[in-house]
Amino acid sequence: TVLRRSARARAGKSAALNDALPQASGEVVVVFDADHQPTSTCLRALVAPFADPRVAAAQGRCVVRNASDGLIARIVAIDYFCGYLVTLTGRARMYGLPAYGGANCAVRRTVLDEVGWWNVESVTEDTDLSLRVWLAGYRIAYVEQAVATELAVTDLRAFYRQRYRWARGHQTVCRTYRRAVLHSNRLSWSHKFEAMLGDALTDYSIKRFTERKRQPVSSEMSRVLSLTPTKPVACNYPRYFSLSTDVPARV
Repeated sequence: TVLRRSARARAGKSAALNDALPQASGEVVVVFDADHQPTSTCLRALVAPFADPRVAAAQGRCVVRNASDGLIARIVAIDYFCGYLVTLTGRARMYGLPAYGGANCAVRRTVLDEVGWWNVESVTEDTDLSLRVWLAGYRIAYVEQAVATELAVTDLRAFYRQRYRWARGHQTVCRTYRRAVLHSNRLSWSHKFEAMLGDALTDYSIKRFTERKRQPVSSEMSRVLSLTPTKPVACNYPRYFSLSTDVPARV
């Protein structure tokens, strides 16, 4: 089914996802970007972690398929290779706290209903949803075998605008959820450190380029920030990945 949105519809990926969600059926919602090409085994691997009721979302591995299109695309390909095979694998193994990446990913529908769908006020809806999932007491699985290829930006201007947008979005998420994370009874101190470290560093690194005025908390964010903490949830769900460096051909 192709959903055609009105020209007056709210712009942004979060709004598009929220408009499409009522059309989806089933317990698990899978999200791909328009340029993604999942491998034949991607979907089956991506939904496997949901056998554990504590898992609210799963993130697959994204691989750049146009690395030969220039220096910038090659740099992005290396960044993705390290990010998915080193960073996410390390976060999953050390802390059990990988993040939901927003594409080549899946999320449990009942959890989306619980935490308030995607936040239309965030330009990094993936990081925003990750924090709300953790604060609600659920976990995110990283599935290295669930591979989808995508296209990287190929010029410096597009690369800068993309990464600057991500940095500002992460900064906003850090400011919005920092207090809730630090006071959460559902996260251990190691989880709190890991959850906030990247965003705290982002906040510091771009503070000269963004306004320091605190952003207002949306009604969607307020819902999860007001949740009453309950007992912590252990993060010892099975590891649905094994370290592998093989990637699809022509990468």
